[in-house]
Amino acid sequence: MIEERTEGPLAGVRVLDLSRMVSGPLCTRILADLGADVVKVEGPSSDMTRYVGPQVEGIGAYFTQMNAGKRNLALDFRHPATRDALHRLLAECDVLVENFRTGVLETLLDSPQNLRATYPDLIICSITGWGQRGPWSTRPAYAPYVHAEIGMLDMTGRMRQSAPVPEVHQHADVLAALMASNAITTALFRRARCGGGTHIDLNMAKAAVYADEWAAVELMRYDGPLKPFDSWSFLVTTLGDGTPVSLMGDPVDVFPLWAELVAPDDVSRVLADPRLATADTRAAHRQELQIAVNDLFHRLPDKQAFDTLLALNPLLGARIQPLADLAESPWATETDLTTHVAPGVPIPTAPWTVDNSSIGARNGAVQRGAHNSEILAGWLGIDADTLSSLAQAGLSLHMPNPGA
Repeated sequence: MIEERTEGPLAGVRVLDLSRMVSGPLCTRILADLGADVVKVEGPSSDMTRYVGPQVEGIGAYFTQMNAGKRNLALDFRHPATRDALHRLLAECDVLVENFRTGVLETLLDSPQNLRATYPDLIICSITGWGQRGPWSTRPAYAPYVHAEIGMLDMTGRMRQSAPVPEVHQHADVLAALMASNAITTALFRRARCGGGTHIDLNMAKAAVYADEWAAVELMRYDGPLKPFDSWSFLVTTLGDGTPVSLMGDPVDVFPLWAELVAPDDVSRVLADPRLATADTRAAHRQELQIAVNDLFHRLPDKQAFDTLLALNPLLGARIQPLADLAESPWATETDLTTHVAPGVPIPTAPWTVDNSSIGARNGAVQRGAHNSEILAGWLGIDADTLSSLAQAGLSLHMPNPGA
């Protein structure tokens, strides 16, 4: 049961969400968490993340996380009446969010420039891979491609002293979503003070470069050591029972300190190998040092023993664990890390709280077209007979019975 709460800070703001996948949906999920009335519009091909498993009651958990708290309108973008319906909806909205390739919005609805002229108070946020202008403006983009182009894979490969490997998380999408929601709330603030909408042109590549804390160093083509954050600053090893742990610090510098902490009665023997005697010799024999680190921490039988050392030295490192394990910790329980907005689907809560205001999704993602009648009747005043005629004409993919 979701408890009743006060309104969020964006209560009364209406958002038309034409986005799909990650960058746009996460942006509008944030706006929904802040109290905005977000209507996600899905066309014939739907949002393909609906089908990413596992699914609960026909809705993917991945999709639920990105689209919790929104209402859903199903329109057939191929139908001539859809364009008019979208225009009528925009006249009732404060914000439009889309993440089509540059030029697709114009085909579907109109160009951002024309929409700005038609709806002068509307805030339009366009999220693309490479921006609305420039030689790559129409180039398709997915986060893994952006990661490759902006140097992320190159740098992480160098830091790990290995060949580049793909990132498993969609960093560029997520960073674009965070910055887009920030830009939208800023535009709403500006409109409240000065009047008038705007067009926000935000792209994944620049968002990811902007958020790269090493961007300035990389742009200088600096090729020296990145102390203290090089690949040896977060070494991974295992305990006696196989539990993986992440260690903080470069073992070239701190291996003797680890030895004193883990094996206080056997430090001299641990350091007896001349290749481990000094920082210079350890740096020259990294493979042997890695073996010595593994042997040292295998002395700890289990995570309880490791936790005992963490209590004495919190900077030693951290246990590597699945997110589901973290979600069962006292910290996660007391800080409401997750919420169940749909049966059997825990999703992350908004990471912030605001005094005297409600933050967070009140419901999970819904079936496509679940709110067709509600939105078309409530926002546009379309009567039941007209709704039925539109459904029969094929305007919508799914139209619940009027009044249902």
